Amino acid sequence: MTSASTVRMKGAWWRTAPLTPGLRRVLQGVAFAVIVATPAVQLWGVGTARVWSEAELTSRYGPAAAQVNGFLRGTLGAPPDWLPGWLVGGAWSIRLGPVELADPIALLTVAFGGALPAASLLVGAALVLAFHVLFGRLFCAVLCPYGILSRQALRLRRPLKRWGLVHDVRLPRQVRWVVLAAVLAAPVFGGSIVAWALPYLAVTRVFHAALWGGLGASVAVVATMLLSDVLLWDTGVCRSLCPSGALQGLLGRFRLYRLQARSDRRCDKGCHNCASACWIGLDPRGGAPDPDCDGCGRCVLSCPNNRLQTMVRVPWRGAPVLLAGLLLAGSGVAQARAPEVIEGSRIEASPFMPPSDPELAAEITFLEVDHPCPDDASALCAVSIGTARMKGDEVALRVFLEEAPGDPYTGPLALTIENAEGATRVEFERPKHPRSVPEPTLYEGRLAASLPITVRFESGPMAGSAWTTARPPRAAALLVAPMGVVAVWALLFAGRLWPASGSRRRP
Repeated sequence: MTSASTVRMKGAWWRTAPLTPGLRRVLQGVAFAVIVATPAVQLWGVGTARVWSEAELTSRYGPAAAQVNGFLRGTLGAPPDWLPGWLVGGAWSIRLGPVELADPIALLTVAFGGALPAASLLVGAALVLAFHVLFGRLFCAVLCPYGILSRQALRLRRPLKRWGLVHDVRLPRQVRWVVLAAVLAAPVFGGSIVAWALPYLAVTRVFHAALWGGLGASVAVVATMLLSDVLLWDTGVCRSLCPSGALQGLLGRFRLYRLQARSDRRCDKGCHNCASACWIGLDPRGGAPDPDCDGCGRCVLSCPNNRLQTMVRVPWRGAPVLLAGLLLAGSGVAQARAPEVIEGSRIEASPFMPPSDPELAAEITFLEVDHPCPDDASALCAVSIGTARMKGDEVALRVFLEEAPGDPYTGPLALTIENAEGATRVEFERPKHPRSVPEPTLYEGRLAASLPITVRFESGPMAGSAWTTARPPRAAALLVAPMGVVAVWALLFAGRLWPASGSRRRP
């Protein structure tokens, strides 16, 4: 008779192989390396179209751009011509060689804003969704950059908790569905909050902004989340606020990679090692695949009886049907038409003409809309207007427009710039921005004005139309959110002390 300690599970070794701490850290390191390398590689590849001077790099990409570009070129040499198209993107869409990945929630905001995303983005989102269906919240365990930072923040929270300096606020997990609804509804009302509401998108923006100029907005968002996780709750952002985690759990209810409890072993009485090891606050003793379980394997390693295991369950009988469904879905997606980007008004850090002070780069707005084409009212042409506050009343203006879908306008352009104080006329003989290829397609200029402004097209394909930009926030406004976390933390402490002080005054 085989003893309990030598019971062997049926199946191949890989079906019961846990996600070891070493493997988890390797995957996390690769994920972080890609996030950091993407903006650096793009900046390195800027010089493939033309030779950039140090002054141009500093002016257009930020104070660190020239140093980063020079270091990469001095260390690795001139970049190959194919490099800019091999590793591009970040934030919510990234291309790794021939594979392009897109965040499904971010892509839905584009669709809810009124645009049909490109076929490549739809395929990329389908790949991400397939990963969630197969593995549930495994992304949270090994690939999410914010999850990595949040777990590191626990190292700071633990000693503060021993000293009684933190709170244990418990938010209902249903809050994340409210956040998801707000993210999807924002484009309908002309806004976009997806890059601020999804933690991992905010982190990727920090790394891009660090190299491309403008840290203010991104750092404020990430700092607010991390301060909340340290002072107010234990990993509450991932557990109760992140809408992506909720969506991943919903899609992965029948995932193939899951936690399993061995029926031939029992838990010791009073043992809660696995619950203590779970960073999401679950109780894995039953081994049931909770939707919020990310399969990190911490509970497996903490179980003294080796009762828990992570395993892969492959439905071989249904595999052909699943494969055929994915192929049919891919063939339908490939027929989608070209993108018509529309996200309404958004405020974000951007490489668009960053000033010498990185904090001011957050004062950038983009208005991206679709407009009926002049020659075919049934077709939609893109119009993009960007403003960036430089210093004082100086404002940088960027305009892009199409005369046919996918066909940028490059002829003479006359604009009237209006605000509450008056109006002025701006004329361009042709686009000026050399970074747009294969030929300049972006009209850029500077003017003295207070924001917001209304841009009225006097000539060109959109003549007669007018668009009003959003008002960018002052850099000081970016401190409101993180300081708000500190204020809530202080108020909760005041609430603790008030009843105690009142009770001492009673006779």
